[in-house]
Amino acid sequence: RDRDNIKQTDYMPFDPTVKRTEGTVRLPTGETFKVSKGAPHIIMHLVDQEANAAIIAQCDKDVEALGERGIRSLAVAKTKGSADGPWEMVGLLTFLDPPRPDTKDTIERANKFGVEVKMITGDHLLIAKETARQLSMGTNIENAALLPKLEEDGKPPKNLMDHFKYIEATSGFAQVFPEHKFLIVEALRRGGYKVCLCAMASPSLRSSLSVSKLCFLFLCGLPILVTHQPLTLYSHFSLLPTL
Repeated sequence: RDRDNIKQTDYMPFDPTVKRTEGTVRLPTGETFKVSKGAPHIIMHLVDQEANAAIIAQCDKDVEALGERGIRSLAVAKTKGSADGPWEMVGLLTFLDPPRPDTKDTIERANKFGVEVKMITGDHLLIAKETARQLSMGTNIENAALLPKLEEDGKPPKNLMDHFKYIEATSGFAQVFPEHKFLIVEALRRGGYKVCLCAMASPSLRSSLSVSKLCFLFLCGLPILVTHQPLTLYSHFSLLPTL
């Protein structure tokens, strides 16, 4: 009965630039607190690093162990005492989100036509590697640490093409943000490739991941659509050498 009197007083929807969602809750007792769910490495940075060192270490260990088995995870944290109180870890949510049954066949057929398929995902690095292994996409998957970033004015950096060889040689990237996707595509385009990314995505994702003239449709372990010009959309993205 008391559950009917629990009120959500504020809500921040999922934002791909911060990789978490947040709500403010008021209990029947009058107690108010915030709760957040999102990428484990993001949620873990909400809590006091020194005071929660052991919990953070265990969470990291569990996320890696799950990722090696292809199991995705989200972390949950809440504030203690009030909405402005310190954050504390609550736990991990786990779920399976395997590739669609026809994905591997689609990629293999694309390869036969000389089309290279890369993975670009916001997922954990281990999840990306396991998914790429299942799909025979190559496991040379890197995180976003060495990828270029947008300038303060929102434009690609002047040294963007210094990253071209690195991007070209890599099977894909994990734990990326929308700006990374834009810059990966832009570097490949400038390097002589025609780039097409596509997959299914919800309307909310389509709107939230719109960047400049490019639209990034993102679905867990697979990347998705992109060009300045209209393209026929296929089920997966491809890199097509310019003729």
